[in-house]
Amino acid sequence: MASIKYFLAIGASIFFLHKSNAQIIRGQVFNIETDSTIAFANVYFNSSFQGTTTDQNGKFELNTTGYTGQGIVISCIGYESWILEYFEPDKFYKIYLKPSTILLKEILIVADDWPQSKKIKRFIHEFLGTSFNASKCTVENKEDINLVYDKSIKTLKAYCYKPIIIQNKSLGYKITYYLDEFEWNPNNMHYTGNSLFEEDTSLSAEEIVQVINRRKQTYYGSRMHFFRELWKGESAGLEFYVSYKGSNKKINEDMIIDESHEHVKYLCPGKGIVITYQKKTSYIDFKGTNEVLFTGNGYFDPKYILWSGEMANQRVGYLLPYEYWP
Repeated sequence: MASIKYFLAIGASIFFLHKSNAQIIRGQVFNIETDSTIAFANVYFNSSFQGTTTDQNGKFELNTTGYTGQGIVISCIGYESWILEYFEPDKFYKIYLKPSTILLKEILIVADDWPQSKKIKRFIHEFLGTSFNASKCTVENKEDINLVYDKSIKTLKAYCYKPIIIQNKSLGYKITYYLDEFEWNPNNMHYTGNSLFEEDTSLSAEEIVQVINRRKQTYYGSRMHFFRELWKGESAGLEFYVSYKGSNKKINEDMIIDESHEHVKYLCPGKGIVITYQKKTSYIDFKGTNEVLFTGNGYFDPKYILWSGEMANQRVGYLLPYEYWP
């Protein structure tokens, strides 16, 4: 019972804080080809609880308090997702979504000799990961996922025109995941997308206690944990050891962080780095830029980072919302 009261108290505190110091952004979502408004589009911060939907006229209001530096994602079935990366409270934004250009008839012409059962098994294995958390996840709408295996290049691709609904019983979350890309072959796996979280309200008091412990275990050593400690400059004290690839010498955090921007920082080591946490090693390489934005709650811009090692295995089954603090 104490755990349930704890959950409710935290939720009430966050609600009060958001209401009392609210910064609101308003806007309207349109179809870029027809200029018509889009009703019931989802407007949210990626990997968070914070989101809303557009009304019948495509209009929305979103509380942005506490999410400075994070882009706002706009997703809708049949359209390509859009991220409003820079915004100011109390401004009105017109946002235009592009209809999805991927047509099912184009997908089906690819040579495909894998049975559906084998494809869905591989997809879930790679998408959710192999952790204990992943083993307790269920994908509720597998039938909405289109999977195609191209035997000529040994590559599996996934397309989904609806959000993927995931129940993570291990961490106590329901995740609505908007998949943008998924591609797997024996040598590489790549996926991108955006997610919106909800608490699982069906848990018993005993299950809540277990969930609290598993969330802590998941958090420590995660990407979120790393960027939060990098923000504070405490990686050495909390067992994160950062060095350049090819060197065992610890890097001083001040040497690889640009703090000249208000509310956000940039990781800019100039080359690949190695992250060690409790004898587990991860690697970051950069693509297309020498700096990556991150914020104090652990958010980072994923577009320009290539993960390998331990943190590369932290897939969707490992996700925590940015509101989570142990």
